[in-house]
Amino acid sequence: MAIRSLSVVIPTFNEELSLPETLQDAISTLSKAEIQFELLVVDDGSTDGTAALVAKFAGQDPRVRLIQQDRNCGVGASARNGFNAARYSHILYTDADHPFDFAIIPRLLRRAERNEFIAGFRVDRDTEGPLRYLLGLAYRWAVRLTYGLNYRDIGFALKLFPASLLLDQHLYSRTGAIDVELLSHARHKNYPVRQYPVNYVARKYGISRIATPANIVAMAIELLRIRRQVLASARVPVSDRSVEGRRSQLRLLNGNDEWVA
Repeated sequence: MAIRSLSVVIPTFNEELSLPETLQDAISTLSKAEIQFELLVVDDGSTDGTAALVAKFAGQDPRVRLIQQDRNCGVGASARNGFNAARYSHILYTDADHPFDFAIIPRLLRRAERNEFIAGFRVDRDTEGPLRYLLGLAYRWAVRLTYGLNYRDIGFALKLFPASLLLDQHLYSRTGAIDVELLSHARHKNYPVRQYPVNYVARKYGISRIATPANIVAMAIELLRIRRQVLASARVPVSDRSVEGRRSQLRLLNGNDEWVA
């Protein structure tokens, strides 16, 4: 069943150079897909012209919405604010630096089942450098040991999921650990997780603040700090309210289901 409405959540901090191409490509691609959509850009206390830029886009296209935070709260907190403001049946969570070719989004929307969670992973990570690759590998193993999640490239910014996943759930992350929270809820609420390979598009402007050693350490610390709350929240029975009117049954999935193309 094709997805017919989509909220795209884009946390951002000082990305005035990256955002024009990202927003223009997203608007063009999703307009051709003939679906209802909105672009929710969450400005995480930027000190450059990010907010003014997004406000200009929003003035020209009401499908672009600016959510402003008066101080820097972290990518996880920004994502949570975007999720809370989402109005449509499905949510696509990605970064401001255009990390993959948006042309694949309509394909995902056509192929995805209504209650699937799709997690993208990079097939070519040569541009990252050895240190960042090793830090990412260590983070993946830490997540596997503490949360029992064994997925590729957990922190990559391509997550597509039903908004109903977040009903009756509380998210705690302020950092990039938000990805782990989302996958944990998907597993415990029996939403099949499908991993989708994508070609990584390296950022053109600025540097990534997410995969620095300091941030990865902060994410690992946060994962340990919130582990009890996340796992307890994932096991709370959900109500029969959902965007699609579906009641999710809680049980664990065995193994990972991966698309090959």
